[in-house]
Amino acid sequence: MVSGIAFPFIIEYNLIEPFKTNAKNIRELRGILKEFLKNSKDKESVYNKLINEYGIEEHLALDDIISLLLAGHDTTSHAIVSAVYFLKKYPEISKKLKTSLKDSGFSKDSDFENEGTKEILNNLDYLSFVAKETLRIDPPAFASITYTPSEEISICGVNIKKGQQIQIGILALHYHQLYWQEPMKFIPERFDPESDYYYKPGNKKETRDPTCFIPFSYGMRKCPGQILAMMELKVLIAKFILSVDYDIDQQQLENEYARFAMLSNFKLKLKFNKKVSE
Repeated sequence: MVSGIAFPFIIEYNLIEPFKTNAKNIRELRGILKEFLKNSKDKESVYNKLINEYGIEEHLALDDIISLLLAGHDTTSHAIVSAVYFLKKYPEISKKLKTSLKDSGFSKDSDFENEGTKEILNNLDYLSFVAKETLRIDPPAFASITYTPSEEISICGVNIKKGQQIQIGILALHYHQLYWQEPMKFIPERFDPESDYYYKPGNKKETRDPTCFIPFSYGMRKCPGQILAMMELKVLIAKFILSVDYDIDQQQLENEYARFAMLSNFKLKLKFNKKVSE
């Protein structure tokens, strides 16, 4: 990665890991998906509608579908790994979450596939706080996608030339000390309106700017899968915490900088125990 920062072209042409392997996997996925869609007789499929109704070129439609597939699964998998890590790192939060779930009638034997179950989980406050704090402290994407202005613009007094690539620094905003109290700590209560952590540091009357928490970006161009992703994350966290007894390498738990977002060099050192705790 260091060489990639010094010589950006080797990243652009996928000459180093993980970009090299990612490019190979995407080529293989593209071939399989293209063959599948070619043989599909479903005229109402998203792929066929993009081409036939909206006039999107075939390769562009395929790129969009692959982007949606990767964005919808890869990001959620990174988020659940982060949640598992921080719930073990902060056992008091894990205990509080389990109590909240059990008080709402959930157990390891609950039917998490049922739509009614998912709806109840989606409305549990503390589960939502845990999911949001997971996305704050370790967002799957540390920056937004790249934007390229078609003309010269000015944002907050900063002049940006036509064609200059820009990104939103999601991670920087999620740790900004102007908005977050003790930003390095995992504190789900910071999303609870009744908690002091809900407010800006040193000011119990002023709430945070909504743009300081943007795991799905912000505005009209934010992630279209935000609602689905949050639902997936809540269901997975609830099912995992109630059903699985596990340990994480102590040295990794004590590492204040361990994060598991995309492109992270950290790999979760997790061990499943045979006995499932109640």
